[in-house]
Amino acid sequence: MHVGDRQGLIRWATMTTSRFLSWLYLTATIAVIAWEASSVPWKAECVIDRHNLSMHLSPHPVWAPPRSPAYSEFQAAFHSLIEMPPNSTSISVRVLWGAAAIEVVLMFWVVSILVALVSFMENPRRIEFPVVFARSFALCLTFAAGSCFVLYVIVGGWGPPFPEFFAVCGLVAGAFFGFQKLLNRNARA
Repeated sequence: MHVGDRQGLIRWATMTTSRFLSWLYLTATIAVIAWEASSVPWKAECVIDRHNLSMHLSPHPVWAPPRSPAYSEFQAAFHSLIEMPPNSTSISVRVLWGAAAIEVVLMFWVVSILVALVSFMENPRRIEFPVVFARSFALCLTFAAGSCFVLYVIVGGWGPPFPEFFAVCGLVAGAFFGFQKLLNRNARA
């Protein structure tokens, strides 16, 4: 094998790997969103004279909401309810968008970390832009999750405080640093 052929083969393999990682990252991101859309968490609320009672329902697709539970199902869950519902009683079903968003961000974070780890085996100048964003999102979402955990340890409580806020900060920072890296790379080229 000639040395020039070997370098050309390495260059081709690096571009193929980077292109494959880009398609893998984009496909996995779309799959994460589709997976979550097919099984989002739902909640039923019963409002009786300005008092809210809520029950978590089983996950359903966004396009096929679960049926609204009957008043008797709320009676079974909340034993203090009266036998007949007052006329002002309303029962509604809604998506828990915050919980769904956190699940999407957590799965997206894992996908970004896996693609970023594999991409570190490549030449940084040959990495395509989706992989640059995978690295950026992996780093920023990890920092955001760590910040949320540190705040939880300092403040205490039942669960991590403001996970949606930290997730949005991680996503915004990841997009910002990804664009910054692309602009710097294009300026050097």
